[in-house]
Amino acid sequence: MTDNTIHKKIINIINLFNKGDFDSVLKLNKSLIKRNKNIPVLYNLQGAALAGNDQHDKAIKFYKKAIDLEPQNEEIYRNLSKSLIAIEKFDDAIKYLEAAISINNINPDAYFNLGLAFSEKKLVETGIKNFQIALEQKKNFPECYYNLGNVYLNTGDSKEAIIYFNKALDLNKYYYKALNNKGVAYIQLHNFDEAIKHFNQALKIKSDYPEALSNLGITFMEKKEFEKALEYFNRALKINENFINAYVQKLFIQRRFCDWSETDKIKIFLDKLAKTKESITPWQLFAIEDNPQNHLKRAKNYSRKFILKAEKKFNYKNKKIKIGYFTPDFFEHAGMMNMAGIFQNHNKDEFEISAFDYGVLRNDSMHKRIKNYFDNFFYVQQLSDKEIADFARKQKIDIAIHRNGHSQNSRSNIFSYRTAPLQISYLGYPGSTGLDFIDYMVADQVVIPPENQKYYSEKIIFMPDSYYPTDNTRKIGEKKFQRSYFKIPEDAFVFCCFNNSYKISFEEYDIWMTLLKEIENSYLLLLSHDKLDQKNLLFEAKKRNVDSYRIKFFDYTNIEDHLARHSLVDLYLDTFNYNGHTSTVDALWAGVPVITKLGQSLTARVCGSLLTAFNLSEMITKNNYDYKNLAYQLAKDKNRLMKIKTKVSQNKFSSKLFNTKEYVMNLERGFKLAHDLKINKNIIKTIYL
Repeated sequence: MTDNTIHKKIINIINLFNKGDFDSVLKLNKSLIKRNKNIPVLYNLQGAALAGNDQHDKAIKFYKKAIDLEPQNEEIYRNLSKSLIAIEKFDDAIKYLEAAISINNINPDAYFNLGLAFSEKKLVETGIKNFQIALEQKKNFPECYYNLGNVYLNTGDSKEAIIYFNKALDLNKYYYKALNNKGVAYIQLHNFDEAIKHFNQALKIKSDYPEALSNLGITFMEKKEFEKALEYFNRALKINENFINAYVQKLFIQRRFCDWSETDKIKIFLDKLAKTKESITPWQLFAIEDNPQNHLKRAKNYSRKFILKAEKKFNYKNKKIKIGYFTPDFFEHAGMMNMAGIFQNHNKDEFEISAFDYGVLRNDSMHKRIKNYFDNFFYVQQLSDKEIADFARKQKIDIAIHRNGHSQNSRSNIFSYRTAPLQISYLGYPGSTGLDFIDYMVADQVVIPPENQKYYSEKIIFMPDSYYPTDNTRKIGEKKFQRSYFKIPEDAFVFCCFNNSYKISFEEYDIWMTLLKEIENSYLLLLSHDKLDQKNLLFEAKKRNVDSYRIKFFDYTNIEDHLARHSLVDLYLDTFNYNGHTSTVDALWAGVPVITKLGQSLTARVCGSLLTAFNLSEMITKNNYDYKNLAYQLAKDKNRLMKIKTKVSQNKFSSKLFNTKEYVMNLERGFKLAHDLKINKNIIKTIYL
């Protein structure tokens, strides 16, 4: 074959490659390589075509052969590095990109890919530096502006991210990915109208863009417009049925609406999910599955987006131990009602406490009350994650409390910059975060029994009683609630569950309906302010031949009145996979006995922990039969129920659960021990109090 013939064939293959016909390139090129083994461009083309088909491992072998034949061709080094980035071999990619730059230092594409590689390694500052060099060498580079925007978006600096997305869009107004991510930045800034506008603009350019549809769903979830959110998740899944993140969000909304129509599909989905490394929000699946091993897997997958960015070891010689509480929830939030007792009872002779509020300001009565208990209260919502961490270090915080883990509105990335020498996950996220830079979590030996410790990436501070705090100064409203107002007979037996609707599954609801059928003149009270979940629950009741009038729905109200209306109730029925937390405390504080079933995961054992600390472990069951049977017996045996109610009234004052001062003393003891181990001995180990 003459040189001219080979040249023509290579030109033809290049034209096919430029058209995206990678299969034809591979077929023709393979034949040509067999007869011309020393032409580097053929190996480069073969590698590029394989990469185009996402066969990066095979592509790498051909790129390396091309480099052996032509070691001064920097383009091949760049192509090789792109495949290495695709399979997450970032260190190798960096090595070859640096080789490309050593051959040609005016190389914006190489610097751009260095920016990508360092960003993926979470070496943010180095990534930004390389993106900026690329932009100095090539001004008209929308992809670089876009990815620089992504770096700032992922580090919580939404305003800076928007600046770079705008620059990308100035160069390419059809850059739908930039429009989409700009919308995500506006979600982070709680500017939902702007977010919706940008997602819709992206969809005008690319109507079958599932990410924008899913993000519209997330935005409407934030706006509490759940039916509209569900519509967008379904549209995203119609385009891509394997879009796992959209399906998880859809499942959560369906659970919130008590729509169990896809129950049969869930097990298949969970089995599939257990095998993937895809990053999905783990919190929303707590109510779907009671499996601590899978909870940890999902947390670790999700946590890969965060990596410790500040390796320096430091400590402070403060006269008092400085504790910083980081959360967006300093308002009348379910999880904050009992934390108020902690803030109020901290020993100010030994501790200085600071609040870092990164939420939208809600200046309600709870916020005003809590604020008075802190030595320092900082509003940091407008700061980036790094700026918050830097600010915390300037305050010389010894212990940083991450209240929210991977729950909604959390900013875990703050802690990747090491806000304090010691970082502790506490209370707001009932599971392991899987984050390498969180040293401890607070728990107890009921929620995490010895055999389950392996499912937690953090070391544990084991509280001597329940890990869950209470505030024994909470007031029960004086308003008198009458059964007759709700059309409930005075002699009826009244069950209730005031847990969030997404915690209810068909499994416990089936038991509740059986109880209503078997116990004459019995009623069930549920907490709901959404017509759709009420409709679904009544439909499920009808399927089980239970009259709808026996199920009463209570709307949300102020906490004092909510506690007072517990007077209507005889027995509280807990949910299984995700127990009542504050709602269990509410019931016991209001004098209502609670039945629970002890599961495997932390979320499925919280009520058991509370009842153990309350000296009411006889209300803890271990299977569905015992749960249903205990509820039935108490409903049928008035004397037995009265003894339990009397015990609840007594234990309110005598048990460990509502001894708020003692709880705080134990918590402080745990914090001090953890601080001493980390600072003075550089050891992190499980602590039993």
